[in-house]
Amino acid sequence: MKRFLSGLLIITIVASFVACSGRQSDTIETTPLQQQEVSNTAVPSDTPAPTPTPTLEPEPEPYTPMDLLNIEFNPYAEMQLPDNFVIQYASFNKGSAKLEGKNPFILTISAEGNMFAAVAYLADVSGLSEQEKGDRIDEYSKSGFCEFTGTDGRIVTIRQQKPHDEKYENGACLIDLTYYVPDGELEKYTNLFRDNFNMNALTSVKDFFNVETDFAECSIEVVPQNNEANVAVQYYVDDADSVQQRVAEIITDELQDWHGLPSAVIPYGLIKNTLIFDSRFGAAILVLQTSNELNSSLGEYVEPEFSLTKFGFHFDDAGTCGVYEEREPYYKSVAIHRPEWGEHPDGWNIEFMDMVNGYGLRITYHEPEKMYHISLDKDGGASYDYYPATGEHGGHPDNVGPIFNEVFGTSGDEFYVKPLAYFEQFVQDRFGMSIEELYALPKQ
Repeated sequence: MKRFLSGLLIITIVASFVACSGRQSDTIETTPLQQQEVSNTAVPSDTPAPTPTPTLEPEPEPYTPMDLLNIEFNPYAEMQLPDNFVIQYASFNKGSAKLEGKNPFILTISAEGNMFAAVAYLADVSGLSEQEKGDRIDEYSKSGFCEFTGTDGRIVTIRQQKPHDEKYENGACLIDLTYYVPDGELEKYTNLFRDNFNMNALTSVKDFFNVETDFAECSIEVVPQNNEANVAVQYYVDDADSVQQRVAEIITDELQDWHGLPSAVIPYGLIKNTLIFDSRFGAAILVLQTSNELNSSLGEYVEPEFSLTKFGFHFDDAGTCGVYEEREPYYKSVAIHRPEWGEHPDGWNIEFMDMVNGYGLRITYHEPEKMYHISLDKDGGASYDYYPATGEHGGHPDNVGPIFNEVFGTSGDEFYVKPLAYFEQFVQDRFGMSIEELYALPKQ
């Protein structure tokens, strides 16, 4: 467990040396020297015993969104799931008036295959009798839905997604395992919110309403399948409409629709703030913070000064590649892909495209080999590989030198370094940094 009592009770044991003096037996005589030795050894020391140095326990690590799926918060973490069960998401909701004092943890699972076997398995692990299990299977077969409460208090809800009949070889269902968290356990869940709701992300709107919160009404959802975490806090203000108007003045995009309610998106690095305004009941503002970071504490995150997104890079839906583009007077671009973002089909990590004296210039960098592949294209092309660390080059025919020298105005072997220097200058002019520094920037 990450949270534990850090107070350490230090017990200091003081050793006392008691000198016992007594007359020796009359039959034993002692000399003056022996008497002096006894006297010297019997005098207690005036030096106090040293006090032990207290051992300081390390500060507990903050929770991360992924901790919601671990045993400390997930009562089903140690349940052995069949191979055809896949966890879709976990959620916890605290303090919602709609839930009438209940604070549910819900683990949502999808299952495919023999759905009657899935119902039977869930009935068994929930402690149902054979009669009750049979009744639930029969109920599911008739309506595609069943719900029951286990002996440990868990509520199992099974909803059919695809029927199991002659038309479909296998069925599919969605399963909710619900556990109502007792009041005595709420504090640790509140700490989970504190560690992952980012107050810094609301700095731009802190003058519009009090962004500090006691986390009385909040929720968290973790979606491993999408690598997504959502942390939401409900605020109540005097006038949601006026806050909405002031927020609309500072955002670059127009207000959006969120399930019928106006909303504003305020980016903060890797966190997307969505402010949802509801003036129907008590003037409420729901702040929803969404991030793709599951294994770091979001509350401690600070937006970096520079990022690829801030420099105008746009990422594909999968988030594996970011591209910066200029279209006038002709097309040029820089694209960046890092291995930790996912697989890239073309195999490069950096791509630069430009037009130089009527030729299409393309430079790609390949991190594993520490190599640049440099090519020119116009009615046929020429290319070569260049290794900056060693100055080595290769992979080109004899006509490469004349073509590159003509395009870049170089002579002899000068062309080997000129295209890369041209790329370096482009990056320096646009972004104020080196190619290596640009490549190392975070996405957001």
